[in-house]
Amino acid sequence: MYGYSRNTGIKRLRNYNEALQHFNEATPIRGKGTNAGKLPLGYRHRAGEFYMQKRGDAIECYCYRTPVVTYHPNEIIELKNGGWTSSTTANFISEVLPFGCRISNSKLVVSVRAGEYAFESGQLQIDASGGTYNVMHQKPTYVHKVDRKQANIVRSQYTDFIKFFNGMMKLRENNMVKEEEYVAVFGAIKGMVNHGGKPRADIPSDVALRNAEQVDELIGLMQSVDPQDRYKACLRILKQWGKRHYWRDDGYSITPNALKRAMNDLIFAKHKDVVFKVEEVEVGTIRKNLWAHLF
Repeated sequence: MYGYSRNTGIKRLRNYNEALQHFNEATPIRGKGTNAGKLPLGYRHRAGEFYMQKRGDAIECYCYRTPVVTYHPNEIIELKNGGWTSSTTANFISEVLPFGCRISNSKLVVSVRAGEYAFESGQLQIDASGGTYNVMHQKPTYVHKVDRKQANIVRSQYTDFIKFFNGMMKLRENNMVKEEEYVAVFGAIKGMVNHGGKPRADIPSDVALRNAEQVDELIGLMQSVDPQDRYKACLRILKQWGKRHYWRDDGYSITPNALKRAMNDLIFAKHKDVVFKVEEVEVGTIRKNLWAHLF
């Protein structure tokens, strides 16, 4: 695995000719083991992790059985993430190619000619002809930005609930709701107990913020005129966005910042068509989409 000291022995390959030369000069692993016949990309004792093979005229550089970097004779370099994003893959690309790779917005991002480009659909193509690198087939990306005026308008609809929530917490010792209170409201899971041997509460599952039906259900409890419904909403919010305590302090608490984050998540998820504006991001620029978890 990679670490602070990347002792892989991987040689930098800038283009197809260099990849082909390295492929032709590499000596296959001998013997009858699992790595027998593999062409090491770096140190021979790491051939099981990093190796090369030829598919037609293309030279493939493998990182843990995934052809992450492929050199084609027409000087197109193809990058693949293997279906997931990992720091190992990012580090591998940075070692094989003469430019950096990192993770941003849960995607691999390469830095090429003062620009940054994210993998879309798990792959990226780079034209290396003419001695320069040009990322191909790039389209603008988009981020969601909060319209502050509209956000304040929709937040104002939940002022009473927030007061209710804060009032409920002030009544609890150490601002904590104990597990037995959850059991009294939601019932217990049959056959399950906590560390003290007491019943474990059967609390409803956390809300998936991209699921409009689940968001509507919890928002409905928050806006109900029935105090019991609001109380249930408080307990569920506390469980999902709060802090879990164990042992003698078996229960949940929440900080003011965590409560603010919970309200923003739920309210914005409910009213996202009103609260958010979509902004185009210039090609070659990476901006974090802070609200991607709602869409």
